[in-house]
Order: sequence, then C-alpha cells, then structure tokens
Amino acid sequence: MSNMEHIFNTYTDELNKLAEIHAKLLIKLKKIIKTLRENEQDNKDLIQIMRKLRLLRSRVSQIFDHVNRGFEQKNNVSEETLERLSLLIYYFEMSGLRDEERLLKIIIKKNVFYKEGLKKDLEEINMLRNIATNIIKRSL
Repeated sequence: MSNMEHIFNTYTDELNKLAEIHAKLLIKLKKIIKTLRENEQDNKDLIQIMRKLRLLRSRVSQIFDHVNRGFEQKNNVSEETLERLSLLIYYFEMSGLRDEERLLKIIIKKNVFYKEGLKKDLEEINMLRNIATNIIKRSL
C-alpha cells in the first residue's frame, strides 16, 4: 500500500465518522428549529449545535484541502479508495451541506437575531461545496 493510499484511506475513515456526526447534528438542529425562541438565552442548544457544526466544517475543510492537494498523486491510490472517498465528499456536497444550508436559512427567517453570524456560515458552506465539487470533478 502506497503512502498516498494510506493517507486517502485515513481521510475516508475520518470523513465517514464526520458524516455520521454531521447527520446527527442536523437531526438535532431540526428539532431545535421547532422550538426556536426570539431570545438568545432560550436558544443555548442552538448555539451549542452551531459551535459543533463549525468545528466539524473546519475539519472537513482541512481534509478537503489535503485531498485536493493529494490528487496530484492520485495515480498511487486504488480505484476503490478513490471511489469511497469521492462518495463521502459527494455526501457533504449534495446532501449534508445542502441540508445544513437549508436549515440555517430557516433559522434566519425565524429569528433575525442570528442573521449576521449565520450568513458567514452560509458563505463557508458554499465555499466547502465548491471545493467538494472540484474534488469530485478531479476524481472522475
């Protein structure tokens, strides 16, 4: 197994765990939206979930960056590994990040108090989706 194969397998395993965590956080976020209040003090759960999502996106961004740079050496990686990695990146691009974006837009509509902070999150999500799209195109 080449060094790049090992690295890509490690990223695949980590992205898989992050995808599971992301999906669970989105479920919690959906529940929180149903009970969203006008007062920030009443929304401690929302603030906690947003912190976790931001940390998760930060790590996903780092992995995407490393994978993107690693594609220069993708010839040293098996098709199976590339496929597994691409599927996980595709999840974040088409499902996870899109769902998160939709939920954040609902929060902004329900509570203007969060508008400015969440706009930055929406920009970050859009940036990550673009990076994911580029990675997927390169992996084909």
